[in-house]
Amino acid sequence: MTDSLAAGLALAQVVEQAWQSVAARSVAADREAIGPLRQWLACQPNTHAAVLTGVSLAGAANDQSAREIEALLLGRVARKELTQTTASQHLSLMYRVGKRLRRAGVAVTPTWISAILRPPPSPFPRDTSAALAKVEAWRHALQRALSSAIPEDREHLWPLTALSAVLNGALIDRAKLIRLRQMLDRRELELHGSDGDEHAFIEFFMPFDGLGNHHLQRWWPDPVTELLLARHPRGELPAFKATLPLLQQLLLEQGVPGNLLPQKISEVLRSARIWWAARSAPVDLHSMTRTFASHNLTSRCWRRLVGRPATREPGAIANPGRGIVAPPANAESESELLGAAAADHEWLHEIGEALKVGKPPDASAWAAKYLRGIGADDYRKPYVGWLAVALAVPARNPEIPPSLKTLAEPFLLAAPRLLNYLGERDVRGLDIAELDETYRIILDACESHDPIERIARGLRLFHEHLVREYKVPALPNPRATFGEGGSLMPVDAT
Repeated sequence: MTDSLAAGLALAQVVEQAWQSVAARSVAADREAIGPLRQWLACQPNTHAAVLTGVSLAGAANDQSAREIEALLLGRVARKELTQTTASQHLSLMYRVGKRLRRAGVAVTPTWISAILRPPPSPFPRDTSAALAKVEAWRHALQRALSSAIPEDREHLWPLTALSAVLNGALIDRAKLIRLRQMLDRRELELHGSDGDEHAFIEFFMPFDGLGNHHLQRWWPDPVTELLLARHPRGELPAFKATLPLLQQLLLEQGVPGNLLPQKISEVLRSARIWWAARSAPVDLHSMTRTFASHNLTSRCWRRLVGRPATREPGAIANPGRGIVAPPANAESESELLGAAAADHEWLHEIGEALKVGKPPDASAWAAKYLRGIGADDYRKPYVGWLAVALAVPARNPEIPPSLKTLAEPFLLAAPRLLNYLGERDVRGLDIAELDETYRIILDACESHDPIERIARGLRLFHEHLVREYKVPALPNPRATFGEGGSLMPVDAT
């Protein structure tokens, strides 16, 4: 047997195992779609398609090949051979198979995943006028504070710098604000180009964290913030959690009324985001806040890609002259979020299927059995363990037992969001400050129509499970992290 023939047989075996593995971890609709997709791939003159069907061809399954196979698939949508939903399903299946092939050492460039999501929400929510009034009051207070003698001590200089960075420098990403404080505290801050020849800038070197690769790493502070940063003395800064009370004290001293004081750092950032949205391009805000969607195809995107004339969105028709698109039901949005997380964490498919049928005792027994098959060092252990505990909770009123949906809701709301941010990192080994910040970032990223309090409750219950089962430290201030509604315990409600 020649070497090329042996290599071809080995590739065919690896590909077949990859498809079988995907089928085993797929919902019924995806399993049914695998056969037609493989038949179509076998007929395509494309290197990617050849690799995904186990055929060795001359040429590499590179980025160009990946874009070609995606274009061929979109062409089927244009010819009305496939619906958008089916094309999205096929893209997801190809991505999952490709991921397994790369793990097996096969050189194949990732294809895209299509998520047919709603158009981005308006940056101007209902409370826009109230948020703008607060920001204007804070800006006037900041100007008054800067007009007097600039303080030299760190306790008064840091809140002034933080407020200026947000309101003057548009540093409206909480993680970057925390990173700025860390660089000052650890004496790592470098103001590049501060000699006057060019605009000064700071490089954050933020981790990817699954938030898209178009976010701003290099920040050009405004002249006022640059001056304040240069004046910071050496030494330890106040803790980040002390920033809010210091900010409140600064604003009170400058005459800001109590009803306009911020109650959380996230309120400062959110209000400033609304203020900046009226004065800058959306692309600037997305790059600063790391909210770019890497491949979200709305119906308008699909029409443009396949060459059809653009039409107005249904929300714009329902609201003539306002351009406000009504968001879909929460269930649809959560289903999309779960599907996006399951593309990289396929065990979520199995859990989703198990939660669709049966009663709580059956699901509880399944979860307990599934948990026993997970290794102690597996990153899935705390998630599945939390679900197993939640499903095994005895009913307070035996006559009216809770439904399976009620018991599983905290997991379904919190787990996909945590996995999208943390990936396959083991939450049990994370620093408590990083965990706390992850919870805050998840909640800050929620839209106004998301079930924020229920998401916060799910995150709180997850952390309680970590504390109880793995001796992870408790959060220093759950109310500050989860808000009033998310931090309530059952005893608080009674």
